[in-house]
Amino acid sequence: MRFRIILLVFALTACGSDDKPKDLIVEDKMAVILSDIHVLESQVNDMHISNTDTALLIYQKLRVKTLKKYSIDTANFSKSLKYYIANPAYLKDIYVDVKKLLEAKKKKILTIKAGQYSRKQPADTTKRDSARYKLP
Repeated sequence: MRFRIILLVFALTACGSDDKPKDLIVEDKMAVILSDIHVLESQVNDMHISNTDTALLIYQKLRVKTLKKYSIDTANFSKSLKYYIANPAYLKDIYVDVKKLLEAKKKKILTIKAGQYSRKQPADTTKRDSARYKLP
């Protein structure tokens, strides 16, 4: 039994491939694309579409649109993603960048929301509050 486990672990660690596809998407660009795709997934999930086929169709259309934005076809993206999945060290580096990009997007959104919230507040609330009450 131990021999089988050791053999399995060896097989899994040896599955990394150094044969790079000729049109491999560079790591920096892949990180940007993956961060946009994860935002897409979140947006489709937030739509709360009960029919999973419809949600999947919407996601696939938006994903193709995102890939076109970066002038990449789905076949090239799939080959590059498979290469990076087969080489976890590269994928880990990419996802470190993806995390940084998503955190930066989140910070930007929170900053914009905070600015909108502060603009909605009246400049001087004492004048507005005192106008409601009549003095005896």
